[in-house]
Amino acid sequence: MTGEAAFILAYLVVLFGVSALLFLYGRQPTSAWRSRLFTGHLRTLPEPPAPTNEADWPHSEAHRFHHSVSAFVSLVAIVLGLVEVVRNHRPLEAAALAGAILSHVALAATLLRGIFSRVEPSTGEDAPF
Repeated sequence: MTGEAAFILAYLVVLFGVSALLFLYGRQPTSAWRSRLFTGHLRTLPEPPAPTNEADWPHSEAHRFHHSVSAFVSLVAIVLGLVEVVRNHRPLEAAALAGAILSHVALAATLLRGIFSRVEPSTGEDAPF
């Protein structure tokens, strides 16, 4: 395996890790009161604050943002891997790069399906503007 193909393969693995971590980060709860950062309010306030609505604007778009960035990273990795497969025609290099590309294709398909299947928040009377 040439040095260029090995470097691109390692880079594709790193990009897969980045994309997977962004995907997992996007699945975290966005409510400030459910996060561990503000758990001290349980000791200082006599009663817990009113719960926030997940459909409120900044909270409803956080998941979509992280999934979109993760999908973009996967799409960049797919293009990079395809260009490298075209440049290197050795069977071992092509097989290794194809495995990395297919893992990114699976992750990108999952992310894009989740992004495009989400329901938009209603823009009725509860809209802030």
